Amino acid sequence: MSNLRLRSGRASVLLAAMLVGAPLFAQDDGWTLDAELDAGVRVTAAENAVRDDDDTVDDDAISFSLSPQVTATNGPVEVALRHRVRRIEYFDDDREDLWRNLLGAEVTYTTDPMGAVSVFAERGWNVSTAEFPRADQWEAGAEIERRFGAAHRVRVGGSWRERSYDDLAGSEGSGPRLDAQYRYRFAANHYLYVAGRVEEIDSDAERREMNRWLLSASYQRPLARDLRIRPQLTYRELDFPGRIVPDGASREDTILIPEVTLLYSPGDWLFSGELRYNIRSSNDPERGEDGFRISVNASHEF
Repeated sequence: MSNLRLRSGRASVLLAAMLVGAPLFAQDDGWTLDAELDAGVRVTAAENAVRDDDDTVDDDAISFSLSPQVTATNGPVEVALRHRVRRIEYFDDDREDLWRNLLGAEVTYTTDPMGAVSVFAERGWNVSTAEFPRADQWEAGAEIERRFGAAHRVRVGGSWRERSYDDLAGSEGSGPRLDAQYRYRFAANHYLYVAGRVEEIDSDAERREMNRWLLSASYQRPLARDLRIRPQLTYRELDFPGRIVPDGASREDTILIPEVTLLYSPGDWLFSGELRYNIRSSNDPERGEDGFRISVNASHEF
């Protein structure tokens, strides 16, 4: 843990220096620099016994996040460097509080007014995954965005992940992830989204092998100035080929998640409240519990 704090501390110092110094380094060679900082707090409560996957890592906890970012732009090229550090403190004394850190870089090229291509690389520490609650991860990928008129936007992307798990065996895993999203714009802050994802992790440790796919649809519309509502429905399927359940089969989970989020964004502030209900089904008797989950968030952009 001390090494994690040291590495993340160095990254934070570097980014803080860039945030302070960014305006001083703007030159007349076509590059412009912009810096921003986002700070947030989140409180989550849930009635779910599952506590060891990437969807439940912050259940029954309060978390604090700090996200500095520096962006350099020159014509159609944009280069962004970002760091996110998050502290999660659990209400249950039996759970160990943790730090999560993500350091990333992204280059975006705007091909024309209706499209863009981006590539990115990220390094994460204490990342929560579907197959294990804590892992260090390298991820690299690309995304293509295309707009068709003012209303339609499509994004398609993929990445490769390399993971080192914080388990007793020090096991490792790797695999691809593919994403696609369609957005229809009705008006300002009024959208329809449909998204899908397929991902896979292979590992020499059988319990770390995982296949997952999901499909989600959401609809966001404004209710008043700075106030909007966003209902969403998500369906997920997870397969763990190396985990054998009591009936001798490999573990298979399905999750249906109806949820609704209320967002209020006055000025540089963002407040949101989310209510969801996890409907779980699994051939593992310990994994089939349904339950509500509620979270409240507040963040400010500097």
